[in-house]
Amino acid sequence: MKVLLLGATGNVGSRLAPALLAHKHEVVAIVRSESKLQGVLPSAVLSAITVIQGDATNAASIRDVLVSQGCDALINSAGQASIFPWQAPRMQDIINAVATAAVEASTKLGHPIRGWFLGPQERLRWSLLCPSVMTPVNKTVALPDGTPSNPLVASADIPPGWTSSWLNSIPFLGPLVIVLVNAPRYNIKLEDCADFMAADLEKVDSEFIGHRVGLRDSGNGKTS
Repeated sequence: MKVLLLGATGNVGSRLAPALLAHKHEVVAIVRSESKLQGVLPSAVLSAITVIQGDATNAASIRDVLVSQGCDALINSAGQASIFPWQAPRMQDIINAVATAAVEASTKLGHPIRGWFLGPQERLRWSLLCPSVMTPVNKTVALPDGTPSNPLVASADIPPGWTSSWLNSIPFLGPLVIVLVNAPRYNIKLEDCADFMAADLEKVDSEFIGHRVGLRDSGNGKTS
């Protein structure tokens, strides 16, 4: 599958590029700064992907890349949510632009674009990643050398393996205690998250299309 990747210089995107290659996908990356990408990805990854300089908020240019490159799917890991009320909501602008581009490209290409997003949208064969805390296994990015370090457990629309108890009946304090008890199990590794999305794109009809996707550590993998 040929995949357009946005946000390749970020924490998630820089792990997605090698993960996609490891799953035999072709990768096209749109970045604002090629020099920044060169400082993030190793040469073995850079030499194996197509890099195009562009703006992730420009729907027309993203559409043109999807069409000209003949992409089958995209992953949008670009942008950040606004932390302060006076900040411009760049993340939502990017999501809107990417979704618009994908819908228009789908029409031109004659097939629907499969997409993974880290923010909500409604017009594609989308999946919305809903991770908790993500930390890197390694500070530097590299091609995977085999199976993921810790395969993740996933579920649609609810956190996988969420446990409740009688504490939930206690007003205010009970639900908070349950969240605090469950939360540590949802801390995952960036590399495992990237591998999960790359592997899912290998499926023709993923069970996660049209769903929010929760992830947690399986506890069965190797440690780094």
